[in-house]
Formats: sequence, C-alpha cells, structure tokens
Amino acid sequence: MRLQIPSLQALKLARLKHIAIQCGISSSGTKPVLTTRIEEELALVVASRTAIARGQDDDRNSTKSRGGRRIKDQPQQQQRILSIDMGIRNLAYCIFDRPSTTTAAAAQTAAAAAAPNEKKKNFAIRAWRCISVSARPAKTSSSSTTTTITTTPPTPTKESFEPSIYAQHAYTFLSTIVHSHRPTQVLIERQRYRSMSSAAVQEWTVRVNMFEGMLYAVLRTLLEEGKWAGVVHGVSPLKVTSFWTGGGGDGGDGGNNNHNHKASKVKTAKARNKAAKVDLVGRWLERNVVLECSTEDARRAADVYLERWKGKGKRKGGRRRRKSQASVRGAEEEEEDAENDEVEDDGGITKLDDQADCLLQGVAWLRWEENKLRVLRHGIEALDAAGSEG
Repeated sequence: MRLQIPSLQALKLARLKHIAIQCGISSSGTKPVLTTRIEEELALVVASRTAIARGQDDDRNSTKSRGGRRIKDQPQQQQRILSIDMGIRNLAYCIFDRPSTTTAAAAQTAAAAAAPNEKKKNFAIRAWRCISVSARPAKTSSSSTTTTITTTPPTPTKESFEPSIYAQHAYTFLSTIVHSHRPTQVLIERQRYRSMSSAAVQEWTVRVNMFEGMLYAVLRTLLEEGKWAGVVHGVSPLKVTSFWTGGGGDGGDGGNNNHNHKASKVKTAKARNKAAKVDLVGRWLERNVVLECSTEDARRAADVYLERWKGKGKRKGGRRRRKSQASVRGAEEEEEDAENDEVEDDGGITKLDDQADCLLQGVAWLRWEENKLRVLRHGIEALDAAGSEG
C-alpha cells in the first residue's frame, strides 16, 4: 500500500534523505525509490491509526484532511517502552514511560506554572540496567588437595552456550520484566551477521543472534498465550545512530572488497559516534532535561551514569591495548572483548555506551513515530521544527 504525497516529488534527494532519517526509514537509494519508501511507510501509519479508530468512538475525534488523506487527530495513549541493547555479557535495557498527549500537555502546563524556568521532560525512566546473561565460569584451583562433599553441582570450567540454557535465560529475563512492568512496546536491537563487510561470520555474532531470536520467540509465546499484550519491533542500530548523529546512513552486509582499507575508517567513525551518543545522554542528565527518573532504581542508575560520564577519562576495568596489538586483532574480536567487560554490582558497567544505546534506541523510535504523524498532520515542513534533542 502506498500513500501519494505530491509535495515529496518536488524535493531534492538530500531533503528526502533527511526526512527518512527523521522518520526512521531507510535512507538509501535513488530519489524515486526513496520517495516510494517514505510514502509506503506513512501509509502504514494511516492504516494502523485507522484500525485503532474503528474500535473507538469516532464521533468524538476531529478529522483533518491534507492532500487527499484523512487521519484521525486522536490523542496518543501512554506508552511503556522496553528497549533492549543486545549482548551476552552486557545486555542493557531501559524501561520508560511516554505519557499520553493529553496527560503530558496537562502536566507541562502545571509544571510551567509552578516552575517557569524548568525545562520540559518527555520520558519517565522506570528501570535502566545492564545485566550479564551468561557469566564467566569460576576459575578452579588445582593446588588444593582437600576433598569436599557437597550437594551443590560443581561450577563448569567451560562456559556453555547450549540453546537449551539460553532458552531458559531468555524466558526468565522477559517473563520477569513483562510481569513486573507490562510494556506496551518492546524494541530489540537488530543484530547484524557480519562486521565491516567481512565474509566470515564470527562465533560471538552467532551466539548473540541466537539469543536475539529466542527473545522474539518468548515474546510471541507470551502474546499467543494471552499473558502479554504488546508489540515487538526490531530496530536497526544504524538508523538510531543516523538519527542522533546526523550521519552514517544505511549500511549493509555486502562484499568484502577493500575490507582492510575501510576497516580503520569505519572504526574511527564508530568510536566517534559512540562517544557522541554517550555524551548526549550525559548532557541530558546533567542539564536535567528530556528525562526524569520515576523510581529509586532509575535514579541510582542515572547517578552512576552521570558520575562515570563526568570522570570517563579515568576509565577503570576496561582493557587498554597497545596500538600494535589493536592493529593485529580484528574488529569482531574487539567487540567480544567489550562484551566480556563485567557488569558491576550496582547494575552499571565500566563502559557507558551500552546504557546510552538502549535509552537512545527507545527515544529515537518514539521520535520516529511522532515525526511520521507530524508529516501526515502538518506536512513535511513540521520536521524542521522538531530537533533531535528537544
């Protein structure tokens, strides 16, 4: 299904790419391809809201018409987002509320009257943590000669990545969160199959992809059994990065031509984008904007993040590798090292990018949905007034 939007036809390719990035749509391709893709994505929004409206009293909603399309000007209901940044050693997740438009407007009016200089906050964090799905097995000592009889099974000397074990991890993790928080939307970071266009598929990538698939299976089972009512979305990390940093565009898993030549450039850009996202969340917390913490657990996580962000030059616990060593090892091995950084007892980690990624993924997805509605209701000019940090 495609929605005809005549105003898109007159735009240049650069402008179409900007609209696509602001709406979480793939920005690759020629002008006709990109125009069609944007129109198809917007048509899905219209179809979704029309289906929702059929179950409600349509007479109480005003109707707007623009360019031959008719959409309901309905208030958005409160959404509770569970955003997951995939990992094995470091799986970061954030749960936060986006109030309904009517509730948010009333709250902002009251807040403005009480504190005129207070900046608006759009998202209320309920939980923000980083966990280890599978911890390293404990090291055993061969020097002890004492024989101990115990009923506790011995800790395995080698970590197991059997599907049966990870299925239990997936079920325990999601069933606990669904029961405690009842999210309306679950966002899962979409995993790639290759790194930097390499032809090889690394073992660690397979492990994370396996666990990702299990999360979808558990959520589908809970939905079919009536134990949860929500929607699951896979989110491309490249689209999230493009939205917040204004660059990056779409990537792919193409051939491995010039792989070594491109690797250093990609790693430099990746590190720069990581730092930019970590700093963005740090500025939000420091300036007390955009986010608020609605639970003690969330406040503690935010305090830890802010403390480490301000002192991030004195990173502890991370691996510092000599340049000669880093040049020998591949990018995927470096990512596995990052995965192996241990989660600390307070729920934080020595590296901040996982926590920043899960939060920014959720906020970006909500902004994409809002921007699509802005285009449908007020035209593409409305995106110019919507800033990424606002």
